[in-house]
Amino acid sequence: MSEQTQNNNEKLYAGKFKTVEELEAGYKNSLPVFQENENLKKKVDEVTKVPDEYMTPKEVALHDDDLKEVKRIAKSSGLTQAQYEKLANETYAKTQANVSSYEAAKKELGADKINQLQDFVNKKYGDKVGSTILKNAITNKDLQAELFEQRTKELNSTVPGMSRSGGAPSYSINHKDVLAARTEMENTRGKARVEARNRYIEIQRQYAHREKS
Repeated sequence: MSEQTQNNNEKLYAGKFKTVEELEAGYKNSLPVFQENENLKKKVDEVTKVPDEYMTPKEVALHDDDLKEVKRIAKSSGLTQAQYEKLANETYAKTQANVSSYEAAKKELGADKINQLQDFVNKKYGDKVGSTILKNAITNKDLQAELFEQRTKELNSTVPGMSRSGGAPSYSINHKDVLAARTEMENTRGKARVEARNRYIEIQRQYAHREKS
């Protein structure tokens, strides 16, 4: 029997190893490579897979409705967990910046002017619509100016506390109206202060006239 025929008749384990010992040694040697491949595959899955449910970082304290919207956008965009976390963090940071900006605008406008605007828009547009308008006006100075202008025109067109019936004046000015007019005058500046002062003087005059009657 030739050496080639003998070699062909030898039994090979796993088609490669001549002995069980060689097979076992080959298996042991391949384990690290196999494990490395499995780990790499797992990492690839982690960074490319779209999860069934996104896990939100604890520091992202968004309102439930806002969080649902972020998750919806992430899912529809096919974002991975890592990409979702980035989107959630950016959304939260933007929300916090808006809150800080809103609080700063409220402080700049001042409680008295906010109360004046709130009273005006609620009476003119109703509580629900008025609250939305007020919220926008706090950060929008152009809208602020427009609302104050409307308020001034309406105040000038009718003096609080006085009504007319049949052309004859009927006075119902009280001390509370006088105090309110004075407070408004003290909390305004520029042209608005002049107009508020004129209203205060007129209300004082009408109040004094009522007291004499």
